[in-house]
Amino acid sequence: MDGKRAFAKRGRGSIYPYHTPDAQKIPRRDWYGPNLRYVIDYKPVEPDSFTGEDQPAVRITVDDPFVDTKVIKDVPTYKEYKAAVYAENDVGMAVVGPEWSTGRSGETAPSAAPKNFELESKDGPSAATFRWDAIDATTVNGELKGYKTSQNSIFGFKA
Repeated sequence: MDGKRAFAKRGRGSIYPYHTPDAQKIPRRDWYGPNLRYVIDYKPVEPDSFTGEDQPAVRITVDDPFVDTKVIKDVPTYKEYKAAVYAENDVGMAVVGPEWSTGRSGETAPSAAPKNFELESKDGPSAATFRWDAIDATTVNGELKGYKTSQNSIFGFKA
């Protein structure tokens, strides 16, 4: 097993290390010992804000050998992580170690809206130009794909 993994883009504050098509769960004939399990190491890519050093990996064990997905909850939203998945049984850890993969924890809605939204110019009966202050990148919580605007009608007049 080559240990290649990827991350899904689902869920707030979760990371999903899961198998890529070329690294499926280990078939029963290849367990080579009793009680096959998976050991997952994961750690933030960003160094420790206090020491500037790499953060230590957190290790969890998945005891069910038939599982090919593990949800890791309660991690910060949309942060880069490295993860590696090892195979282990009662005889010991696999001789060949996995590659570390890099991915992000899940996305969620932005935690702030643009401020100072205002009409810059009326460009005709059905067009206008607006401006606003950009939001802080730390509040995006994912990939910003654009801004959604709408118009409201007040007392029969469009505003």
